[in-house]
Amino acid sequence: KRLKRFRKRLLRLQDNATADNIHNFRIACREVLACYPLLKAIGPAKRWKPFLKDALDALDCLRDLQQMQAYLLQQQLLQPSVVHSTLEQPIENATRHWLDYAPTLQAQKFLRAIAATEKSLKPSNSLPDRLQDAFEKRWNKALHHTQQCLLAADVTDLESLHHLRIRYKSIRYLLELLEDDISLSLHRKSLKQWQD
Repeated sequence: KRLKRFRKRLLRLQDNATADNIHNFRIACREVLACYPLLKAIGPAKRWKPFLKDALDALDCLRDLQQMQAYLLQQQLLQPSVVHSTLEQPIENATRHWLDYAPTLQAQKFLRAIAATEKSLKPSNSLPDRLQDAFEKRWNKALHHTQQCLLAADVTDLESLHHLRIRYKSIRYLLELLEDDISLSLHRKSLKQWQD
């Protein structure tokens, strides 16, 4: 399901790098990366992980600039003409950086790796047990890292808060893997509030 959503959002982004498409694609990347330890246990996930991490890196600057532009315009802190003239060139440069990387996600090596992972998810007698073991290990590790980040978090240290936010996202994405088995509305809402 997540891999299918990722592929759809990738196509939309390659067609048009709007702020919404970038945001949705980054979410899809992180959802799939949150599954990486599980997928690695049953298939060739390690072959596509670097592509997704590089894609996120290639979009970081563009996403930040788009958010800055939207915030400045929404808060009316500066004249719109000043905001646009100031950010126009940086946004153009960041867009070019993404467009230079984007063809990599059309490479046969990447597409074959994604297809092989999807194929490895086809039902088999041993798949549920392997996935359950992998999930438990990943869940315990994610909880441990989140607790460590929570202890290290300091309201005066933006970097520590950023790391904690990422950890909360990781837990939320893992919980959402169980959305067909347990009621997640309360957990999802709480994690989203903490993350925000």
